[in-house]
Amino acid sequence: MKYFKIIIPAILVFIIGIYIYNHGVRDLFTLGAVKRVRVQGVEALEREVEINEKKFWDKMQSMEQVGESYKKLGIKYAEMKSWTPAIDTLTKAIEHGQSGAYVHYWLGIAYANRGNELKNKSDIDKAEASYKRALEKIPTLTHAEYGLALLYFYLKEDRGKGLQMMNDIVRKKPDYFDAHFALGRFYYENDEKNKSLSVYQNLYSLLESKKESFQITELKKNCQTNITQLMMEISPR
Repeated sequence: MKYFKIIIPAILVFIIGIYIYNHGVRDLFTLGAVKRVRVQGVEALEREVEINEKKFWDKMQSMEQVGESYKKLGIKYAEMKSWTPAIDTLTKAIEHGQSGAYVHYWLGIAYANRGNELKNKSDIDKAEASYKRALEKIPTLTHAEYGLALLYFYLKEDRGKGLQMMNDIVRKKPDYFDAHFALGRFYYENDEKNKSLSVYQNLYSLLESKKESFQITELKKNCQTNITQLMMEISPR
């Protein structure tokens, strides 16, 4: 398994990444496309929340503006993998009127990661609810659907549902390359290596049809690595 890689396209902004290491799944659902956020900037957002809260109580600031400050700070915490502050702050954003799809999506990320780290079933259930809420608001929000598929496969012990959802994403959004890599990984972990190989071969053909770029080159490279390794494992020695 250690040869398998799941690459997150760097050009995407809002996307959930899955990182596979030698010893299993780590940082499940963490943002992979967004470059790791430095601590710099958090202090300014925290100060903004403090100022806007004071203005709110002084009747100079609307609830929506306070909620927007909570939303920005909560997302920043999530990007930094500070799951509990992210959950607390995004919950406050919702309480202050910021209840859009992306707030619930980021809340799902935070709950999923904290639940995974602490092995907390309650957090995992809340992550499921958050992703579903995001999809209720924007049914085409593929990032939330992708996160939900990962959640079912790895944390909800419903691999069949996770596989079905990831297959649906690949079918509906063929250029959502992360879903292809995740689907291949799902089949591999289910010991369905021929299906896994087929996923990567189809993905490689798709990538070949795309205009060459750094992203496409890297995806093809890692896709070919998986194909080579699978063929070695499938072929009789």
